[in-house]
Amino acid sequence: MVVGKGLLANAFSHFQNDDSILVFASGVSNSNSNDPIHFEREINLLNQYFNQKACLVYFSTVSIYDDSLLQSSYIIHKRKIEKLIQDNCSDYLIFRLPILVGRTTNPHTLTNHLFHQIKNNKEVKVFVNACRYLMDVDDVSKILSSIILNSNYHNKTLNICFENKIKVPELISLIEKITRKNCKKIILEKGDCYQVPNREFLDYLKEIKFKEDESYNEKILKKYYS
Repeated sequence: MVVGKGLLANAFSHFQNDDSILVFASGVSNSNSNDPIHFEREINLLNQYFNQKACLVYFSTVSIYDDSLLQSSYIIHKRKIEKLIQDNCSDYLIFRLPILVGRTTNPHTLTNHLFHQIKNNKEVKVFVNACRYLMDVDDVSKILSSIILNSNYHNKTLNICFENKIKVPELISLIEKITRKNCKKIILEKGDCYQVPNREFLDYLKEIKFKEDESYNEKILKKYYS
């Protein structure tokens, strides 16, 4: 079963008719939101599925390791949800995800936002100290689906990201290169270049012989924004 209609829901739609798996992909779509109504809606919806006889799959974020975001409403909410699931579900999988890159109309994803600003000659705020991890949603679907079907990984919280950390100014430069446009930048001494403890995920990638190449970030940006 799949709950939701967005990018992740579509990526895991092959579980729609599987009663043993419940993919919850109906979370808060804007990580900058401060509206408690949005957070309460997700909690109320999630509570409806705690008694299902299925493995509950939930998507959190690796941004919980970003010290500059620790007090943000979104990160506090994600930590609350993680604990709620861990305390109330006998069969679950929590995936902390990086920035997903894919075809979506959601204007709040980082790459969609940057692409729109640059393409339309609008100002871009550059957090010069910030780093992000990117992942193609197609890779997320392929890799995580195999983890979901492996019961040895159930009842775990896994940090999902490659070793492809990119500084935000570099990310902006890549999008400028793809769009062939230079944007006006507002430089801000903000952000955190954090490290994610992802050893278990990297070990799994070795096990299934999956490896991203050195130009992974540029390739996925070209794939969706060329």
